[in-house]
Formats: sequence, C-alpha cells, structure tokens
Amino acid sequence: MRYIEIPNTPNICSNRVLVSEKIGTESLQSLKNLGIEPIFAFVSNRVMSEISHHADITIAHLGKNRFICSPDSYSYYKDILTGADLICGPYDLGKIYPNDVYYNITVLKDYIFAYKNQIEILKMNNPMSQKILKANQGYTKCNICVVDDNAIITSDISIYNEAKKNDIDVLLIKSGEIELDGFDYGFIGGATGKLSKNILALNGELKTHSDADNIKAFCKNYGVDIYELKKGDICDIGSILPISY
Repeated sequence: MRYIEIPNTPNICSNRVLVSEKIGTESLQSLKNLGIEPIFAFVSNRVMSEISHHADITIAHLGKNRFICSPDSYSYYKDILTGADLICGPYDLGKIYPNDVYYNITVLKDYIFAYKNQIEILKMNNPMSQKILKANQGYTKCNICVVDDNAIITSDISIYNEAKKNDIDVLLIKSGEIELDGFDYGFIGGATGKLSKNILALNGELKTHSDADNIKAFCKNYGVDIYELKKGDICDIGSILPISY
C-alpha cells in the first residue's frame, strides 16, 4: 500500500479512504464511482455511540506510512493498514470530553492543530517537524476542512484566529447547519475530505449551507472542486480520511 505523503492533501486521486460504517449507501456508492475503496473505521465502545464509528476519533494520519490510533483500535488498524508504522496511543478513549478527542488532530504540511491533551501525546510519542498550533477545543479534525496545504475552512473562532496568526489562509463559516446524529449540529471537517489535489468530497449538498457561495469561492481559489456524495443536508460522519493512492 502506498501511503499519502502529506495527511489530508493527496496530490493524486486516493484509492482508499477511511470512513464511518454509517456513511450511507448513496455516499458509499459515490466514492466507489471514482474508483475509491471505502475502508470502514474501527467502532469504539469507549466513546459515545453517536461518534463511536467516526474515523477521526480513533486514528490520525501523521504523514507517509505513519499513523497514531487509540489502544482499543490498534489491532484492527494493524490488520488493515499493511506496512504502516502504526503507533498505539498511550491513552484509552473515554465517554467524557476531552477523553474522547485524544487522536482528533489535524495535520497539515507545515502545521498541526491540536488540543492540549493531543499536544502531550504528540510530544511523548511522535516528535513532529511541523509547528504545533494550540486549539481551544479538542474536536480539531472535526472542525477543520482541509482545502490545501495552507488553506482551511472552520467554524471555530479560536482555530480561525490561530490560523490567521500563522499566515494560514482560512475561511470562517457560520456554526451549525451541518447534521450530526445525537447532537444539535456537526462540523465541516467531519463532513469532508480531500480525494485528490483538485477534489474535495462533501457529504451532502453545498447549497444547504448559508455560506455555500463563500465555501465554493474559497475552494476555487485553490483549484478545488466540491464533489457532493449525496443529496440533501450536509452530515458530519467523522471525516473522510484519504490514506493511500
């Protein structure tokens, strides 16, 4: 398996992505129509059932063949991610926040967005060359849609401010308007994932979000087209994580 060099930003079309088993048949087929093999993420009984199947809860791609995952998911991912340098994280997931977000980090080419308990794990287990940017909340991957190596979309003002301070191009969108079962709303990062350099998958129709025009224009600035996986409202499914090509 040839792993993507820079997490979240494949330069060519990914052939495998990690997704929730509850992504839905329409979205699943849309991925397959592009020749992409969806691999279901581990389902953890240590977190709330509503997010137990979310890929971005149990595993994070650190770059090339390196990943870090929750201890309960280690055996599962070890079997799936052949040839990967898979790090078993030091802390078990838990139902009470922030014990459910240890591995919910966003890795870019030059930066990593991480919450305080995530920063501790990164420094303990995997010193990274990227600059670590501190987020004020733990659902960093959920709330960051990666558009390019240095361009993101978020609804979190602290992530927005941190990005601006570090010359990362960032679009701040309205909070809410994205569905997440069991919660009032979900997040843009959890509803998206780059499939190739020029394609961003969106789990729903862009027109259902009030910032649709701004999102489309922002993506266009980077030559990125939005590929809608299904009809209807945008749904947070725990990110679409490209892993190989």
